[in-house]
Amino acid sequence: MSDLTITKEKNPAAAKFIETWRSKYQRSYDFTDVADQAIFYEGMLEMARFVATNNGGANLEVAASTEGVSGVTVAALPRSSVGAS
Repeated sequence: MSDLTITKEKNPAAAKFIETWRSKYQRSYDFTDVADQAIFYEGMLEMARFVATNNGGANLEVAASTEGVSGVTVAALPRSSVGAS
């Protein structure tokens, strides 16, 4: 069973976007390669746009290390949960 089974039923457009995004961008990147840098940037930009336009809000966190950034986490919030008390 796919992790998108319910999403495909409830929001087929979102499921299609995720499947397409995964097939294009979900992999490891070598940032010593300028082409890989550009593809990574494009993938992050596309996902950021999708999250920002299809959710009610998000929590964004960055993890730092002695080398700089070691991780970025986004937790999207459904439209129905934003502004609810």
